[in-house]
Amino acid sequence: MFRLNRLKTTALLTVMLMLGGFFVGWPRSGRQAAMAEEPSKVVEVTLNVQEKVVNILGVPTTTWTFNGTVPAPTVRLHYGDTLKMTLNNTHNLPHALHTHFMDYEMSSDGSSGTANLPIVPHQNDDALGAVGGMVPGVAAQPGPKVGANPIGPYEPREDEDYARPGQSFTYTWKMVDVGTFWYHCHVMEATNHISKGLFGAIIVYPKGWSWAEDPPDPLNGNTKANVTNAKGETLREDVVIMSEKVLGPGNESDSAVGLVANGGAAGGVELANFRAWNDPYLIGPLMPGQKALIHVANIGETGKSWHIHGHHWYRLQQTWHPWQGYQQWKQLNDTEKNPAGYHPREFDPVPFTPVMELAHTRWISSGEIMPILIQAGRPGMWFGHDHVVPQAYLGMVPWLVVKYKDGTPEAAKQQEQLIKLENEHLRLLQNPNEKRDLPTSMHGNHTIKPSAVGTRVQNPDAVSGSAPAPAPAATSADAVHDHGGHQH
Repeated sequence: MFRLNRLKTTALLTVMLMLGGFFVGWPRSGRQAAMAEEPSKVVEVTLNVQEKVVNILGVPTTTWTFNGTVPAPTVRLHYGDTLKMTLNNTHNLPHALHTHFMDYEMSSDGSSGTANLPIVPHQNDDALGAVGGMVPGVAAQPGPKVGANPIGPYEPREDEDYARPGQSFTYTWKMVDVGTFWYHCHVMEATNHISKGLFGAIIVYPKGWSWAEDPPDPLNGNTKANVTNAKGETLREDVVIMSEKVLGPGNESDSAVGLVANGGAAGGVELANFRAWNDPYLIGPLMPGQKALIHVANIGETGKSWHIHGHHWYRLQQTWHPWQGYQQWKQLNDTEKNPAGYHPREFDPVPFTPVMELAHTRWISSGEIMPILIQAGRPGMWFGHDHVVPQAYLGMVPWLVVKYKDGTPEAAKQQEQLIKLENEHLRLLQNPNEKRDLPTSMHGNHTIKPSAVGTRVQNPDAVSGSAPAPAPAATSADAVHDHGGHQH
């Protein structure tokens, strides 16, 4: 009898606890997950292949772009969304889109234009430069498949997931991961198509994140934004894509400029967002103590070593499945000031993707992406570079801008320097065909002429002090359309 009453009492208490838990929101994990859910949406992006002349190290360089910018438009969306990208091939060569997503239909792989021998005449841009676009298959006329190869057993796919000149193709992917991804042309010779500028970044955020993009830069597009995570914390965001410029036809064979600048190191010009040391890419700006999420990527053919002076940062996973759970990470000594005199903010163990390590220098292999979480330290123009030092000499030198307090002499001097850099950036965009003497910023105060490499002059400021030019119209980000009512 006693046992029966005890069972009844236990059952009654269980029911009461369950009902009580229901009214107060128990179990909490289930309620939080429900609150975090958002309706998935379709994000549509339209890309047009456009040629653009860019002045790289004083040499007019013909680039291929998506929508006129390098990198191509940065695409931002959420886990669970669907991305539709339409490629309008307004160029005289076949082009395709390939991403580094996972788990998608083969028809959206962008690889049917891949051959086992990359030297195929109707695909090679340099070989066709003199014939004015006489490309087999132009304007949708019959021609050999892009992947067709007369040598070896490789047989091209029957379907064509690329766009011939004058054609369009739409690719569809479901966002099944959180992280940072590529998209780039995959038509062979892919190295040439990528190094010409046909690449961009896709950032897939966890549910509950939002973003507000900066006005696009005329060359680099919408790489910068302010993002707010699910906890309501705002981070500065930037995208830095490292690449190389390969030898091109005619007057674009300009690697000698970089080679002499660093004493003969092998390789071509190294770039960060297609900018070198005469027009360096500026990360930020940040205020002291401000956190930033920087997506560092290497789309080049050689490995690169990422390093920023004066700062440590957290390396994050480049990809993360939400069902994997989070790694535990504890910020130690958060009550003590760091050497710059700032208290570390409470560290969010889920800043974007899980934390892998605290680092100051990190190798990034070809094709790899490394999101990092950084907290700005002391004010200044902090040097960033590829720590394979000869490659830094070849141009891969972005700078991290940490602002001084407004109203100080240091802030005024820094602002003057930033205006000078911005004016030169805009001037080069307005005058891309101008050949100039270039001062080396890393090998002494002498000037290198592309036409007379190695000539020393006494004026190390040859590219500075020019009058500002009006900025060209920027349209890179205008093609990204978000269907679902989400406010960025």
